[in-house]
Amino acid sequence: MSFGNLYDIAADNDRFTTPIHRLGTNTDIDIASGFEDIWDKGGTYNIPTAARIHNIKSTSTSDDEGNVGAEKVYVCGLDADYRMQTETVTMDGTTNSPTINSYVFIDCLRVTQSNSGANDATNVGNISAVAVTDSVTSCLISAGNNQSMMTPLIVPEGKGGIVTGFYAMESSKGSARGSVRMTVRPLGEPEYTMVIAGWGPGTTVAQFGLPFKVPAKSLIKLSADTDTDNTQISAGYSIIALQ
Repeated sequence: MSFGNLYDIAADNDRFTTPIHRLGTNTDIDIASGFEDIWDKGGTYNIPTAARIHNIKSTSTSDDEGNVGAEKVYVCGLDADYRMQTETVTMDGTTNSPTINSYVFIDCLRVTQSNSGANDATNVGNISAVAVTDSVTSCLISAGNNQSMMTPLIVPEGKGGIVTGFYAMESSKGSARGSVRMTVRPLGEPEYTMVIAGWGPGTTVAQFGLPFKVPAKSLIKLSADTDTDNTQISAGYSIIALQ
């Protein structure tokens, strides 16, 4: 049986699809932390309680229009109806630059102009998107990365999504061991663990079995724990969104 047929079965023969690949990193997981979500900020990832305007700002004044860092940032996320929308925000250093649109989830941030238009530089500080009212960080670009790297994802409005597998690796080149898990939280329901696996020093965990389907508007994310402080984990997965 081909993978195409497997996807057809999992998706009830839906044909209109959009492939998505998620890649994230958490640079500092400690023993006492337990499971931490794999995304730029680390810790537990939370979403706003409703679609919110987000304030975009940096921890560095160099990320400002006409300066040496990031000048413009592309914002991609979901509106109140869980449909994709985008915009570009002009940076103002450590001062808030509010989005025009309201987002219930921000899928990604990416620097699209830097260094006075020369585009040969990176963001100097950490650039965050913080929801007004809720004050939660929905997305973040770590200094020097020019893009967010996060495994949390909300499946857009439609017929759900098919997760085809995930991978994780200990990227701090140490001797740590731990576990990585994928959780799913359908809208209005409790979170549950879909897959869990162990990892060790210098190894990559890869889980590519039968694909499984998750409902639209579900929050998916990868998280990891460790037996060694200051462990860095990188992870990712693939999903096919059904429209």
